[in-house]
Amino acid sequence: MGRFFAAMAVGAAALLSTASVHAQDTGVMIERGDDSDVVGVLPENDRVNAAIERARDTLWVFFEAMDSEAYPRTSFMVKVQTEVLPDEWEYMWYVFIGPTEDGEQFEGYLTHSPFAVGSTYEEGGIYTLQPSEISDWRFLDGERLRGDFTTRAIMVDTAKRHPVYAAEVMDMYHPDPLPPEAAE
Repeated sequence: MGRFFAAMAVGAAALLSTASVHAQDTGVMIERGDDSDVVGVLPENDRVNAAIERARDTLWVFFEAMDSEAYPRTSFMVKVQTEVLPDEWEYMWYVFIGPTEDGEQFEGYLTHSPFAVGSTYEEGGIYTLQPSEISDWRFLDGERLRGDFTTRAIMVDTAKRHPVYAAEVMDMYHPDPLPPEAAE
């Protein structure tokens, strides 16, 4: 895992992509009728961009938690900026499977279908992904989530329009995104 972690750390230090991201107004929730509602975020949202940087800066916590046997931790996932159509990007959650054989990329199981109509990405598909495109991470620590900095940031704006939904989402998280042993 060490070689892969090094590739991830280098990729995580990359500058935020300037690619256009398909989005609605910040905080607008699009209900999809399944468990994968979409909340729009404009690319210039400072709160979300800061959350992406913090997630990338703390990516080591994700890998340490995955390797630790000290706590009951499961459901390790990464959010990856994914080109779902030519020049159209979405941030998608993937269950982390592991590094590719060469250790330069990783594989992930896509947890939901993209919002973009006509994309070849499908829920349940296994995809090879670039470490530099990771924008967030999360895992279950007991019965609540750690990490997921972007959702925490998005819920600030979402709470203005959908306070009950935002409160329900935030109830799934530990108050601190980092576990106690992860002193920054």
